[in-house]
Amino acid sequence: MKKIDDQKKSSPFISLNGVSKFIFESDGKKKFLLRDINLEVKMDSFIIINGDSGAGKTTLVNVMGGLSSFQEGTITFENQIFSPENFSEYSKKIRSDSGFIFQDY
Repeated sequence: MKKIDDQKKSSPFISLNGVSKFIFESDGKKKFLLRDINLEVKMDSFIIINGDSGAGKTTLVNVMGGLSSFQEGTITFENQIFSPENFSEYSKKIRSDSGFIFQDY
């Protein structure tokens, strides 16, 4: 098993900075699914995301896992900064270098 050095443990595994995801309703107004999310997850940490139904928990995990795009903000992963414009690069990198278990399993 590969040992993680102390510097990697103290630096964020992934961080979200001002991440927002929205859709446009039929009247043209933005409906935010995620708004200005700031989150930092350190290596070897265990986090729980809880909230009411419809609060955006699954949307957040899907964005973090590279399964769903975002429209505003940045995501930092492995010291690389990803924006909505290069989301496809982020999606490929996060899916090849990490993994998560879906809530249905």
